[in-house]
Amino acid sequence: MSHHRAELLRRSKAAILMLVIGVALMISAGYVRTGTGAPADRAAAAERSGDTDDVWSDPTDVPTPQTSSSPPASPSPSPSMTSPSPSPAPTSPSASPTAPAPSVNLALHRPATATSEVRTANGASYATDGNASTFWEGANHGLPQNLTIDLQGSYPVTRVVIKLPPLANWPARTQTLSVLGSTNGTTFTTVKGSAAYAFGFTGGKHEVTITVPRSTVRYLRLAFTGNSTWDAGQASEVEIYS
Repeated sequence: MSHHRAELLRRSKAAILMLVIGVALMISAGYVRTGTGAPADRAAAAERSGDTDDVWSDPTDVPTPQTSSSPPASPSPSPSMTSPSPSPAPTSPSASPTAPAPSVNLALHRPATATSEVRTANGASYATDGNASTFWEGANHGLPQNLTIDLQGSYPVTRVVIKLPPLANWPARTQTLSVLGSTNGTTFTTVKGSAAYAFGFTGGKHEVTITVPRSTVRYLRLAFTGNSTWDAGQASEVEIYS
């Protein structure tokens, strides 16, 4: 009987010892929670052993993800930069025609036309070619006759010079004429009324100067109505000045 009890006691001690050893092994392996540092100890032990897949985890050790019921705020779009519309540039008033120097002949080499020509050698273009030895002459017995010069631009005019060939064998004569002006070549107005002008060979010249009220014209017309020596208008040069 005593022998049987002794055997049970020995077995109980052995079982207790095995239990203690097992618990100690579990604690050292991190399978038994001993305090607040147990999860960290188990993780460290698992890392040292190289086996992280078999680490037991306590559900209480897993952090609960925080969810938000509000959707994430979308970033506010930056206001687009718009360039201001440029203000219209101020416009300068149109410049008035500038008067050329008084010595500039506005009619030189400008187009000229006439109601008639006695011959091609005495065409209207000879009245603005700059050569006083050539001349325009209207058809015989063709008065009244007009000689019109296009200045190819509007200019203020104050003086008109009419020349005949500078030859002594051209006798003195009187021509009656008026001066008209236009800006469009269609509508002409009188700049200087009809008057008789005497041409006499003086100082090697046959010429008269007609002073007119300042007028801005593009087209200037001489309207011949009389000639004391020839029944036609005549002019070797017509010079126009501001």
